[in-house]
Amino acid sequence: MIRADCGIVLVGSVDVALTSSTGGTTSTLVVLVFFILVGALLLRRQFSALRRRS
Repeated sequence: MIRADCGIVLVGSVDVALTSSTGGTTSTLVVLVFFILVGALLLRRQFSALRRRS
């Protein structure tokens, strides 16, 4: 139960539900690795273009 007292008294109850997911971490890891690889590829292309100019 939560009680707030700011001139008037407000009282309310809060229900908390816990959920868990076992397959969510795998897909998050795949997306993270994908973006890291894409970022590395873009950096490599940019640095190789800079080397060709000089």
